[in-house]
Amino acid sequence: MYSGGFYPYATLEEHWAYWSRYIYINRYMDAPKPVYQNLYELVKEKKDYFVLTTNVDHCFQKAGFDKKTESFIHREIMVCFNVVSLVIRKLMTMKKQLKKKWC
Repeated sequence: MYSGGFYPYATLEEHWAYWSRYIYINRYMDAPKPVYQNLYELVKEKKDYFVLTTNVDHCFQKAGFDKKTESFIHREIMVCFNVVSLVIRKLMTMKKQLKKKWC
């Protein structure tokens, strides 16, 4: 579904109609099967658990999981990417400065 948001729609209205429907389905509608609720029933009495997920659709939270126990890999990947990008830019700047100084 996500890749459909990059389709070259003929109008902005079609583009935003797609995205609004996508957001509605993935953020506000319940999952079609009770998998998240069943999983929550297995761990709700235990306090020592965490959820590592690629889902950013909040299905775990809607099923009852405490959001403090969730970690979204997409967010973590973006944070990691941003840090690596900053380090690379800093190294490139240092390389240019050294090249000017010594060459």
